[in-house]
Amino acid sequence: MKRFRKDAAGVWERDDKSVAFGDVLWMDEFMAPESAELCAMDAAREDVLARAELDPSVDVEAEFAKAVAAVAPRYRLSAIVCHSGSRNSGHYFAFVKDSAGWRPLTHITSSESQHRDPRRP
Repeated sequence: MKRFRKDAAGVWERDDKSVAFGDVLWMDEFMAPESAELCAMDAAREDVLARAELDPSVDVEAEFAKAVAAVAPRYRLSAIVCHSGSRNSGHYFAFVKDSAGWRPLTHITSSESQHRDPRRP
């Protein structure tokens, strides 16, 4: 994610606005239309519509949501890499999720997280 931008005078400035995100990243919007996952989603949609034609009591939206969830490409968030500093220098650190929650890691130390959830502003 780009966190620096040029201001009106052409000077680089840090973008400090907060960014919130969830635990699951759905990848379908970033995939090529001919990908296997999108083809499976299209097939699931066609199957639900065909069943709805035979049985008008089928809840098309609910059935389609279930079918897509079964085949849609998604990734569960397990780590976040952060940068502290300027555009030209600074320090990288990470938060890694394990069974106990989010743990901050740096090249210096790792410890149980006493920090807030890093996914939320």
